[in-house]
Amino acid sequence: MTAAEYPMLVHAFPELAAEIDELLRADGDDALAGVVGGLRYFGRCTCSPTCLLTAPRSSPCSFVAELEREADVVMWLWLDATATTVTHIEIIDGRTLAPPPDSQDSHGHHVPGSPDVPSASEERVPNE
Repeated sequence: MTAAEYPMLVHAFPELAAEIDELLRADGDDALAGVVGGLRYFGRCTCSPTCLLTAPRSSPCSFVAELEREADVVMWLWLDATATTVTHIEIIDGRTLAPPPDSQDSHGHHVPGSPDVPSASEERVPNE
């Protein structure tokens, strides 16, 4: 599957994408806010059920940007080596993220309804 075949983050998690854009712009980071609309959703990271991949697995993440609401850090944006692209989004304020709906986005791309990586609470059972 090529990167272009993955759903857009704004279709898989529209409220989250809007919140990230709002928080970045409130912090004066219009340049990074400008990339949010072009981010793809590559599934969940294995590190946490509230960590979303916005770049292919194993993409380097050299920097982290903290997003705050009312002086509380609510999420981390992991950035690439140029600090111009978001590779992961980690929600750290205690909320949970439901899987995106199993549907198609407005461009006809399949939006996976469940992560393709098991969460920490899921166990893999070997075939017998």
